[in-house]
Amino acid sequence: MGIFNLDSKTGDAAINLPHYHGVPNFPENWPSELVLHDDVQKLEIRPRTNFGGGKESVFLPYHKITGVLLTTEKEIKEQGKSVLGRAALGGILLGPLGAVVGGMSGTGKKQSVKYQMALIINYKSNPEDEDVKVISFINNTFGNAKKFADMLKARAKIVDVVVPTGPITL
Repeated sequence: MGIFNLDSKTGDAAINLPHYHGVPNFPENWPSELVLHDDVQKLEIRPRTNFGGGKESVFLPYHKITGVLLTTEKEIKEQGKSVLGRAALGGILLGPLGAVVGGMSGTGKKQSVKYQMALIINYKSNPEDEDVKVISFINNTFGNAKKFADMLKARAKIVDVVVPTGPITL
């Protein structure tokens, strides 16, 4: 099953995402497959078979899931520009004057923007517990994550709260 496919080998809806936090014995960035098992009403978090390393699948009943959030994180990295590299390139292309101009263009910083998608699942071990636990998966590819998150919300009977905007009249 590819990262963009929503069907597992068994025909259940599934998606591949690297585990980030919250599943016992799964280290950060562990390749995982999330599978919706409607017949038993559970989400399975299984280690990818070719990376299994003796790890066992974890099952989370839909009724214990209290929240599903798909969000993005924008990471801006600043890197110093290479003054010497730009001067050398300018010198090769345009001679001594090109080296001066190329070196001057290398001052300052350049920014690169990286987006990451995070699928966050909240759950309670017991309905009476106040303690909400978190499982998260982070990836730089969105694929079918929104569709999968919507399917999981529907199965867990989670309704998104709509916050009104603008003036409210009573």
